[in-house]
Amino acid sequence: MSSLPGPMKLSGGKYTNVCHHDSKADAEEYGEQRQPELWAKTSVYLPGYFLSNFLTHPMAQPTKKQKGNIQFANNLDLDTKIPLTSHDQDSGPFSKALIQNPPETSVVGYRAWITPREFIQVFSEVTGYETELLHIPPGEFSFDCKPELRAEVQDNFGFANEIGLHGGDDSPAVHPNELNLPPQLERVED
Repeated sequence: MSSLPGPMKLSGGKYTNVCHHDSKADAEEYGEQRQPELWAKTSVYLPGYFLSNFLTHPMAQPTKKQKGNIQFANNLDLDTKIPLTSHDQDSGPFSKALIQNPPETSVVGYRAWITPREFIQVFSEVTGYETELLHIPPGEFSFDCKPELRAEVQDNFGFANEIGLHGGDDSPAVHPNELNLPPQLERVED
């Protein structure tokens, strides 16, 4: 099963607007509580932040400045560790790894566990562009965020900064290197 940590529950009700996370967490909880026989055979894949967002999503896309340098701007704290994954390349290997592990295993799926600062260094080294990272304060946006999405985006970043996109240090999900036969993935640099 693919799921995500539930910000509302994990934050004690502080982050109530991250619907795409909470709906998956609710489905996971439903399976565990209402379908125990099925759940005893189930494992959970919690994918990290999609690297493709840096290409396709306005909140993550870099901008080229007049001097030719590249700027990334977002609401993540610059030293917050984030799990980065290439969903189209990594989901299959994680699914295979979960099948090769005991049922009821949960794994945070990522190929890199790095901070925004570290990601910018990698980006600069790989592309050769001088790159800078701008931290945008909570409630402000570096892109044209539609009013109906503002609360969700703001709570999503708040949750990531305070608890972590992986669900926090108390999460029952393991890291990839803790699996029996961990998946072999490319690096972010690749």
